[in-house]
Amino acid sequence: MYRKLLSISQVFCFSLFLSTQVFCQIEIDFSFIQYQEEYQPLTSGDTIWGMNNEKFGVDVTAIDNFERIIPLPEPLIINQLEEWVFDYLIFAVSGGTGIASFNEDLNQENILVLSPATTSNYMSPLNDPENTDQGYIIYSLDEDYLRIDFQNLAHSEELHLGDGRLISRFNFQVEYRIADSRTRYIYGPSIISTELRQHLGSIYIFSFFAVELSQYDEFGEWDNYYDGEMLLLIGLPDEPMQTRISDVNFWDPQISLIDFPSESTVYEFNILPPSSNNELVLLEDKIKFYPNPTTDFLMVDPIKEDLFDRDDVYFKIFSIDGKLLLNHHLNQTSQIDLRSLNSGSYLLKITSDKFNAYGRIIKK
Repeated sequence: MYRKLLSISQVFCFSLFLSTQVFCQIEIDFSFIQYQEEYQPLTSGDTIWGMNNEKFGVDVTAIDNFERIIPLPEPLIINQLEEWVFDYLIFAVSGGTGIASFNEDLNQENILVLSPATTSNYMSPLNDPENTDQGYIIYSLDEDYLRIDFQNLAHSEELHLGDGRLISRFNFQVEYRIADSRTRYIYGPSIISTELRQHLGSIYIFSFFAVELSQYDEFGEWDNYYDGEMLLLIGLPDEPMQTRISDVNFWDPQISLIDFPSESTVYEFNILPPSSNNELVLLEDKIKFYPNPTTDFLMVDPIKEDLFDRDDVYFKIFSIDGKLLLNHHLNQTSQIDLRSLNSGSYLLKITSDKFNAYGRIIKK
């Protein structure tokens, strides 16, 4: 019996507001590299969603419509986490997948979270009555690899944009190598409408690799405990910045990729032993910028006065499709003039001789 009742994205949202108790600290490290490789869609496997013209992805208030749990035929041994027995998979229409373990003695659930492009939720294109093509979430497991393929998916947000047609399509795959836990996110051809691309850039596209531990009480209810390690990618998908998050209480959910990765992009993650030199921080940990949203000017101040000398500090502002729009020295008044920009979401990059950091800003 599985106690897992919270969806992958719900766990992330809840964890933002909880103070972490320390009685079973997860201590591991991750590595990340990016390169190009052609996406190869699965042509066989078990279909999680998409059989028999199933119009999945609409009513996600029902847990079976949002998340499905599949027992593994044999447990998986995950590198650096050998003491846990991972024996079931969690699939979510939000684009996340989990390899999970539940310890009955300790009432603890442990999950290796594989999130290539988590957003609100993907859906069958058949939810638009004018479409005839189906989308699928499929998985395949053999002695070498676990693969999860998200094929020809529409996106629920598009129902609320423009004329409500589902014209965008997404293709991406998770590949987990059983021998050493190497995990790759491989992105296929995607057709994204201008309206949906702008909208996704203004909310979030989470691409990350994480290990989570959740505690449950004797009745199987979540016990307000979360521990974990996460490597989150933020900023431009072709040149993402890596941010290591150990204390999820300080994770701003608006910090994410600002666009969907392009075709043939590969993000590769590996699990390593813990190290002491892996600190990566979000922009908000170093710099305060306000007001956000703003109509004209953005104020930028270091949280610590001696953090940088403004003679060596520059800012860049990118559009959500990665185009460099502004690139200037940060003036002595710490003021950035945004009056030349149209209304919308943008990526702010602050660079100095000590660090580079990203943040999302909104021009009204």
